[in-house]
Amino acid sequence: MPTADLFDLERFNAGDIVAASNHEALSRVLYPSDSTEEGKELRLSQEYFLTSASVQDILRRYLTDHTDLTGLPDRVAIQMNDTHPAIAGPELIRLLVDDHGFAFDTAADLTTGVLGYTNHTLLPEALERWSVGLMQKVLPRHLQIIERLDSREIEIAGPRPDEVGLLGDGAVKMGDVAFVTSHRINGVSALHTELVQRDLFPVLDRRHPGRILNVTNGVTPRRWLKLANRPLARLVTDTVGEGWETDLDRLSDLERHLDDPGFLEAFGETKHLAKQRLTQWLDDRFDISVPTGALYDIQVKRQHEYKRQLMNILWTIARWQRIRRDPDNGGQGWVPRVKIFG
Repeated sequence: MPTADLFDLERFNAGDIVAASNHEALSRVLYPSDSTEEGKELRLSQEYFLTSASVQDILRRYLTDHTDLTGLPDRVAIQMNDTHPAIAGPELIRLLVDDHGFAFDTAADLTTGVLGYTNHTLLPEALERWSVGLMQKVLPRHLQIIERLDSREIEIAGPRPDEVGLLGDGAVKMGDVAFVTSHRINGVSALHTELVQRDLFPVLDRRHPGRILNVTNGVTPRRWLKLANRPLARLVTDTVGEGWETDLDRLSDLERHLDDPGFLEAFGETKHLAKQRLTQWLDDRFDISVPTGALYDIQVKRQHEYKRQLMNILWTIARWQRIRRDPDNGGQGWVPRVKIFG
């Protein structure tokens, strides 16, 4: 019988990438630990591979219906989430200049018209910085483009402090690259955007006023409520009228019905129906039976051992231990609770 082709993640993260995978490492495991030079090189290569594939596919699809790439900003929007895809700016310029014959300045203007940048964290360690030596080794053409973009920023906005720029201290600053190649930059909340403007890119903001704006992150009510919970959406419409989906301030009108027994009964029924749908899905998909009379405590997000999931599971363990120590909760009893992690 053939033996299983095992993957040694520990060796992979330690930098012994090829030996760990016995396969082409570029697509084996996404984003290895970058604590080693090998890991940094692979991570940069993967970011470029995925970003370039996306940008090239976008151009391919655009050119199936259009012949003039100067109209790209009118038809295409690329939103960069954090700095992992920030190489998209230099890559799109490279494609426009090297493959399609555009002048550099025209290509840079088209790129800025297409790209937007959402900053998700203010932590300096989360804003990627690649050494100039590594960039020269892995993406020498893109380093040339970044150096030209850096000079062009001065040509456009005038002299600037030495500490501001796309390159500094022997590194390429991908947050600054994302800023310069985007026509809009946003945080994920009003406070976050204010901090991006005040603390993260204060000089670039003054040099390019109006680029930073707030876009509050989150699932839109049209998708989260209108589609995902249609009985509740119907109740809201029946109670406050049409149009609340695009004017969430209208939801405050629900407060006038907090003492209305008919509304409260209907609201409770929608919650019960939603629980029934979830319990049926859990039973059908995972063969897990949970009581609809329990309180459902649900956390859905990718798992990180250092974030809220860890706090949540520690709290769950602590509560379980309290229940074991005091099953009657001092005579008050315990509310049945179902913890669901997704």
